[in-house]
Amino acid sequence: MDRDKEKTAYIGGALTDVRLTIEEWLIAFRSVGVARWMGMLLGFLLFNSSALGEFMTFHQARKTQNLKDFYEELAAAWERITGIPAFVPHRFYDPVKNAEAQPPEVRAFEGGQIHERTKVLVAVLFEPATGVGIEMGWSEVYGIPIIIVRMANVSRLPLGLHKVTDIRTKSRRESLQQFEQVVRAKFTLAA
Repeated sequence: MDRDKEKTAYIGGALTDVRLTIEEWLIAFRSVGVARWMGMLLGFLLFNSSALGEFMTFHQARKTQNLKDFYEELAAAWERITGIPAFVPHRFYDPVKNAEAQPPEVRAFEGGQIHERTKVLVAVLFEPATGVGIEMGWSEVYGIPIIIVRMANVSRLPLGLHKVTDIRTKSRRESLQQFEQVVRAKFTLAA
């Protein structure tokens, strides 16, 4: 079989509208120190939130990058174990770098990828997101197995889809280790 036509893993999750939790806000504030935090608070009060807005934007961007890094770690694990390149949507339609892409274009591309070239959908549910829900729905309709990777509770609905493997852990490292075990058990050539 031509390697370009082999089906692969589709690794997706939230990248737009990533929000900081209260705990993440506290950690972020601690990381900049009390004096700088007070300065930002003063800036917020005096200058209509520009200092706080910059602070929030920086930490949301950092959280988004951390998610992308994790998707890339999952993709590297898939590729190392199966020998087949993974599909990671932000490589093609990053919400910031490719902001000019129109919604129908993104939908057609990613929907086609899932329908025609996906062997397993890896749904990273670290952040609430509509897109990954749609991707899971497409996978359900096309009979594509789904691996859910999460560190918190999620709705029972996605867990009730057919062909779901649920990986729930307390850390990113543990998630990656369990993901590798699932791929070895279910998606290698010998399996």
